[in-house]
Amino acid sequence: MVKVLLELARLATAFVVLLVGSFFDVKFREVPDAVWLTGFVIGFLIFAIEALAFNAKKTILNLTFSLLVTACLAFSIYYVGLFGGADAKALLTLGILLPGKPTFITWPCIPVYVLTIFVNALISTLAIPAILLLINLARLLSGEKLFEDLKVNIWRRILLMLTAVKVPPSKLWGKWFLYPVEEIEVKEGKVVRRVHILVKLKENPEEEVKRVKLVAEVASIKGVWATPCLPFILFLLAGYVLSLYRGDLLLLTLSLIHISEPTRPLYI
Repeated sequence: MVKVLLELARLATAFVVLLVGSFFDVKFREVPDAVWLTGFVIGFLIFAIEALAFNAKKTILNLTFSLLVTACLAFSIYYVGLFGGADAKALLTLGILLPGKPTFITWPCIPVYVLTIFVNALISTLAIPAILLLINLARLLSGEKLFEDLKVNIWRRILLMLTAVKVPPSKLWGKWFLYPVEEIEVKEGKVVRRVHILVKLKENPEEEVKRVKLVAEVASIKGVWATPCLPFILFLLAGYVLSLYRGDLLLLTLSLIHISEPTRPLYI
């Protein structure tokens, strides 16, 4: 009974922490450290109770392994610049709150449960390129010239349509946190525009946005390609809920593909 209550406490704390973190991430793209600290402290208290009440060696080994793997993942994605500091802290918090797969889940999961949540979160972000592509296709079909004044080949155009939208300079950043993927400069009286499909946020993104706005205004540019800064904590929440419902979506898909393969007859 105690084990069940402790597991429920872990699951509920993880959900509340991700829910609160999602709110701040969506609204401000920043999450107070107090959110993750609260989850981390509660996770440590649950760990201490489990270690004292049950198999201490197994509990310590599970938590140590979970934190080591999660820390490697968190620091790697932060160092490379793929995700922000809040995303890394969220993963570390989940690492201590959920060191193993919940006992009631029968669907396939990666042994380190946080990796299952992370994989599900990445899969859920695929909805964004689909939405951006639909928006851009609709604008193209309506006759809008999306690639005017840009020298990009067909493949870069496709990638742009999957990752960004063209907006007036005045709408950069704003409530959708649209960050420019264009590098705009005025050299010798000529406007030079370069498009970067994968961009890394500057240390002060709002200052970079102001600079691009100013240059675009001076150069009389009416539209700038920009990509939405995703609130990844929201996708972690989605990945967590999906993991409770169907486990690891990637492993589940692979297992279904394997099951659906026709049995080949053996010939001697």
